[in-house]
This record gives sequence, structure tokens and C-alpha cells, in this order.
Amino acid sequence: MTREECVKALQKSANAEGFITKAELLRFLGLSKWEYAKRFAEGCTMIDGKYFFIREVAGSIMALKEQGGRA
Repeated sequence: MTREECVKALQKSANAEGFITKAELLRFLGLSKWEYAKRFAEGCTMIDGKYFFIREVAGSIMALKEQGGRA
């Protein structure tokens, strides 16, 4: 999966182009607790304590994947 494919998948999951919520990110990753998913959003800009920029999250997911993490 490329970064652009990840962006498109996140956009489809969130039904939005720019932002994804914590709940939508959990659903996309197939996880139930934020403690397990927060590493995928580490370093990403959070707005109102709820929204993340999809492109930043995709970049974080791809960086973890390159490091050998589960993504």
C-alpha cells in the first residue's frame, strides 16, 4: 500500500476528505481501544481533541509500516 492509497482508504472510511476522528481511525484499523491505536496518530496535529488530518495519519501509518510495525 502506498501513502496515496492509504489516504484514499482513510478518506473512504471517514466519508471525508480532510479529517478523521478517533472513532473512525479505530474502525479503520480494526481496533477497539484508543490505547492501541494512538501510536498511529503520534505526532499528528489534533484539532478540538477529536480530529486528525488524514494525510498526516496516513504518513504516520506508512512510517510505522516501513519500520516493521503492524499497519
